[in-house]
Amino acid sequence: MILLMTFYSLNFIKKGVNFLTVNTSDGGSFFIFKLLSVHILGTTSGGSYQIVDVSLEKKAEVEQLKFEEQIYAAYLKDQTVLILSSNGEILERYHLTGGNRSIISSFIDDLNNDGDDKILLVIGEKGSEFGDTLIILGFDGEMLKEVYSQSFQTLNPWKVQTCDVDGDGQKEISLGVYKEAQLHPVMAKRPFIYEWQDNELVPKWRGSRLSRPFTDYIFSDMDGSGSDELIAIEILERGEKVLHVYKWKGFGFEGVGESLPYEDIETIKKVQEENTSFLYALIKEGGSAKWHSFCLEGEEIQVFMKTKGER
Repeated sequence: MILLMTFYSLNFIKKGVNFLTVNTSDGGSFFIFKLLSVHILGTTSGGSYQIVDVSLEKKAEVEQLKFEEQIYAAYLKDQTVLILSSNGEILERYHLTGGNRSIISSFIDDLNNDGDDKILLVIGEKGSEFGDTLIILGFDGEMLKEVYSQSFQTLNPWKVQTCDVDGDGQKEISLGVYKEAQLHPVMAKRPFIYEWQDNELVPKWRGSRLSRPFTDYIFSDMDGSGSDELIAIEILERGEKVLHVYKWKGFGFEGVGESLPYEDIETIKKVQEENTSFLYALIKEGGSAKWHSFCLEGEEIQVFMKTKGER
């Protein structure tokens, strides 16, 4: 079955189907896509294509990892982080200890503005929606090493990402958590913000809630101000969903823009193309889901472009 799917995958590639790619400094180009429940990781060079890995694991993502002006491919699976050469050779491997542990969420970014990326991982029990530990890995060109590890079991973290909400050029770390708050004593998703100082997390904002219950959130500089806005998928009383943009106001977040309501918004993501970030949301209308590109115009999030299918 997997061999047959791999054969069809190569046919799709040769027909010019576009997939998300990661380019490395030594001329490699990695792509990854999903067919049914199977993830296909491949590499291309000089017009030839090669399947590197076929995985049935729930998580299979390939991202750029920078170190000393070199760009590597980081391949993240359920329990493993692999650093790959341009031809798919494994340069370094980090495997979670304990057979029942899994990567719940991951993010790669330069935390210290030194040109070297770190790999941020929320770790939890396999099959769980929530994690209990944050691990940060550093790569020195040869080895992956833990530079930070901390239990957040009482917070039930389910997402990790970076941002710069105040525009000072220093990256913050945001944890999406699931817990009660003093002013809102019910279990709910909440976005927490931490500063990264001397390889430690320092709380910056652990607010009680956003305007409405939300399913997911990301950060992006939608207005070009130099600081990131928080964009959340919020649930209306009637069950419809909207995108809601929040801006940091020095003591917390204030809503500055909102989209039209939709039947469903399944997910949102930021796509970086050269020096420009684009916000995409997978919108469900009339039983079908399509990617829409959004921009912030005044106090409204407007559709910039619709695509025919998944991006």
